[in-house]
Amino acid sequence: QLLDMAMLRGCGGHLLVVAAVMLAVGHGVHASAMDDWLLMSASQLQQATAVQLTQDTLHLPDCSLPALYLSNGLVTRAFVLAPNFATFDLVRTGFSGPFFYNTSFLRALDPEAQVTLNGTLYDVGGLVTTSTERSYFSLASLCSASLNASAFRYRGHTTFVPQARYPWTPGQRHSDPSVAWPPKGVGLSVQFGPPTMTGSWTTLSSFTGAATPNEQVFKLPATTTSRFWRWLCSSTFSSYQPVVFEIEFQAANGTWLTNKGTSQSSLVSGTSGWRPSGFAGQGFAWQAVDGDHNTSWDSVADGAGYWLAFDFGSNITLQAFRMYTQGDSTHDPKAFVLQVASGGSGPVATSAVTLDYEMYIGLPLVAKYVTVTNSAGSESALSIDAMVMETISAPDDVLHHGWASSMAGSITANTPTGRLEVTSELTRGGSTTTLQGDPGYTTRAQGNGMSQVTSSYPLGPGAVLAPASNFTSVWTYTLLHDSDDYERQGLATRRMYRTLSPQVTENPVFLHLTDASTAGIQAAVDQCKAAGFDLIMLSFGSGLNMESKDPLYINKVKEQVAYAHAAGIEIGGYNLMASSRNVGPGNDCIDPDTHKPESNACLASSWSDDYFDTVFNFITKTGFDAIETDGPYEGAKCASTTHSHHHGLEDSVWTQYQRNMAFYEKCRERGMYIHAPDPYYLRGTNKDGMGYVELNWNLPRWEQMLLARQNVYDGTYQKIPSQGWMFLPMVQYHGGGAPAIIEPIGEHLVEYDFYLAFYVGTGVWPCLRGYRIYDPAVPESLAMVQRWMAFNQRYRTVLHADIVHLRRPNGRSLDAMMHVQPDPEKDSVPALLMVFNSGELTLSENMVVPLYYAGLGRSKTVIAQDVLHSRPNVTLAVDPVTATVSLPVALANRTYAAFAFLPLA
Repeated sequence: QLLDMAMLRGCGGHLLVVAAVMLAVGHGVHASAMDDWLLMSASQLQQATAVQLTQDTLHLPDCSLPALYLSNGLVTRAFVLAPNFATFDLVRTGFSGPFFYNTSFLRALDPEAQVTLNGTLYDVGGLVTTSTERSYFSLASLCSASLNASAFRYRGHTTFVPQARYPWTPGQRHSDPSVAWPPKGVGLSVQFGPPTMTGSWTTLSSFTGAATPNEQVFKLPATTTSRFWRWLCSSTFSSYQPVVFEIEFQAANGTWLTNKGTSQSSLVSGTSGWRPSGFAGQGFAWQAVDGDHNTSWDSVADGAGYWLAFDFGSNITLQAFRMYTQGDSTHDPKAFVLQVASGGSGPVATSAVTLDYEMYIGLPLVAKYVTVTNSAGSESALSIDAMVMETISAPDDVLHHGWASSMAGSITANTPTGRLEVTSELTRGGSTTTLQGDPGYTTRAQGNGMSQVTSSYPLGPGAVLAPASNFTSVWTYTLLHDSDDYERQGLATRRMYRTLSPQVTENPVFLHLTDASTAGIQAAVDQCKAAGFDLIMLSFGSGLNMESKDPLYINKVKEQVAYAHAAGIEIGGYNLMASSRNVGPGNDCIDPDTHKPESNACLASSWSDDYFDTVFNFITKTGFDAIETDGPYEGAKCASTTHSHHHGLEDSVWTQYQRNMAFYEKCRERGMYIHAPDPYYLRGTNKDGMGYVELNWNLPRWEQMLLARQNVYDGTYQKIPSQGWMFLPMVQYHGGGAPAIIEPIGEHLVEYDFYLAFYVGTGVWPCLRGYRIYDPAVPESLAMVQRWMAFNQRYRTVLHADIVHLRRPNGRSLDAMMHVQPDPEKDSVPALLMVFNSGELTLSENMVVPLYYAGLGRSKTVIAQDVLHSRPNVTLAVDPVTATVSLPVALANRTYAAFAFLPLA
């Protein structure tokens, strides 16, 4: 707080929103270490982290600048609006309990985005400072910052309410019915006009103004026709800048043209710059053409002088213009000219860029996407050759000091980037997020130089916009962590997915059925109903053909779907999409290096039209509730120039991805459950692999189970339990024979029981792949499955809460994972600990159990309740410093235990 108060004094006493939020934290809902957003109940979080967009003036010693602050108490992104729109701070602000950082994630200014249009790179927003130092910047440097003449320029902004990216209903398939969808928050839409004309300007005539507030009319020497016009002032009646209240143009027919609009409908296409005037909310360039003589443009000069450029959308003939100025003999324009464009930048001059930012209740995150528009008045197409959606030049401490462990290049979910996590929805075709060097950061002494994180298209996008069309980028998500602790960062990442892709919280129990015959399906439906399963997924190798167009076959499957629905069981199936598949000459992806077909079908070829139509027709006609799309778009580039839906290599990634996502959106509209072995959660899929090696399922059963627990232990740092699938080979998968499978069930009840204990107990349901769930000839097999389904139903909420990781399986000691649910509004069980001993020896120990993330850190004592065995409850004292308890655990070989922790005092 002392640091922020010093900053406030340096800013002339102006209370920055960043500091205001921080000070409010100390007097919030709970003024203590328990002010932790990860422990708040849903209602507390909604109250404490409401999103606000505040427009204010940033008062600095040498200037005052218009500013916007987008904040939710967890994160604040601060922007200046003049001389161009730019982020000047990004701060993790509060509600972090004992992990509180209040750290700025910005050490240098960067453009808000970059677009390459028709082969030329343009910045979108951003400022040029006089200092070349990039290890830090001072707020005072904003006063001397200038426009980049080739950058797209701020024209205005609006707010909006975030909308759902795809249809989804809270409560589906046991998900939390109280989840807000779409997520609640505030959107900020910022409009940018094209940069200064890159062609030349031709002066029509020079004029001399008067120091008067009255109307001044200036006739052109001859009527002139042009689309692009510029008013350029070289001097006033003093040394001060001109202030213009209104400029109006007279058409050849005598009509006076005024904008009479807002920043979003302005004729102003460019300006030398503007500053806030002495009147609140005034000074912007568009206010010189808004039809209101009480608002004004308060100008800033660039190398050409003080100017306003106008775009009328098409050629227009003008004969005169008139001005209204201040009349104070100080800010009245004295010498000025009117110009028209000759040459110019072609379609770029008719383009516009919009940056949309979204911030949500309860997340320290900013979402962002870019829209490029080629206006209706354009006379040619506009090519988007490359795009950078976000650039963050971060301080060394945020990026783990940039040591060699912070890898250069593409970033995956497990690449260490310190407290800054940048991801996008496009997870295939090359990474969108890169950690790279900052060439201007030359004063750095330590580390490997990797200090800038960007989010960009790995190729293209290569979109070609016809007039009156637009292109919207993939979304980028910037999550600010408040700790270097991997567990805490994982909890924040998992909260992101719960908020922005809540369909991943659906958690049906399903059978991966290997027999799609009528008898096989009906027997499986009967078993699912008896055992308490929710869904059947007809597996690969089952005989299902979702690409069939045969009406008789489709009707036969429809009858089995109806049989399942009558029993309350959902049903769907597996189908191979594009990856590792050849569909014939003219439709396979063309390798850009060899120029020969590769083993991937192109989802932007004409084949894909029939594929999507056929599969969706099958879904619609049969009434399928779920689909497993193996081999969806996995990043294959295609150099073909003859495919129906892409032009060549440059747009092949974006186009194939978008067509795949359009298919998923249609499935979402039907409320389907979507399995896909690629992490497209942010576009609507439910589940991806938790992470495993397929050939591991060829190993003996007890080896499989230990490796599977390692996979779940590692995978649930980044994923919530229901977000990733595992495997349970009732029958042979790739190989391994009898030692690798559960069948015959009666001979392997111990292993089957241990498998179910592990998967149900961690909330990570597997592809239980086989032709049955239990053996009717072995009644205890049904009883065992029913017992675990009852356990799942009793503890469903906490079982699908996040996991805290206690000990990774190693084959020598007890291993443990614990679910934590600190919100008493959702469940009365705040913690459920699962402990496993898959070794050959009996093991016992006093296990240290951390209860902080269960919300039990304040409790003096808790009850540990063995929920699987008839054992007395144990009362345990909570260490007030570490928020841990010591739990005595003793397990015989190849057994398990589950303990619920309940507050006592």
